[in-house]
Amino acid sequence: MSSIRRIGTSIALLAVLLIAGCKSQEATVGAATDLPLRYTVDMTNRSDDLFEVSLMVDDLGPENAVYQFASTAPGTYSVMNIGRFVQSFSAFDAAGNEIESEYLAPNQWRISSPEDVVEIRYAILETWDTVQPEDNVGIMSGTSLEADHVLINGQSVVG
Repeated sequence: MSSIRRIGTSIALLAVLLIAGCKSQEATVGAATDLPLRYTVDMTNRSDDLFEVSLMVDDLGPENAVYQFASTAPGTYSVMNIGRFVQSFSAFDAAGNEIESEYLAPNQWRISSPEDVVEIRYAILETWDTVQPEDNVGIMSGTSLEADHVLINGQSVVG
């Protein structure tokens, strides 16, 4: 098999795996304090170009009051301000009651009682089809949510 054919086969296999895996995905990330973060990204409704994100958390404290989205992407050094793509942001306690949160800046939301939070939910637009007047997000750093494919770059979806 020629190397070009092997490369083509590899790319096709990768595309199939990406498309097959584009339902709801969950990842666990250990922070510097070993605080478990469990993200779920729902991509089942692709018509509105929104990633529906849910973050389950344990034991937040006052130092965790500000939720931060990326300003730049590694290696690009250009301003992205991903927070401007956020369409909704909410925090909830164990009983499902919404905890007050406040928009601070393009990439930041302050949660009034972080110690009561068990879940954070937000909806964030994909970056490829969302026209912005300035600081366009480069395609290599952004996101796309279409009927036939999904592209996620962590810094463009996960705060």
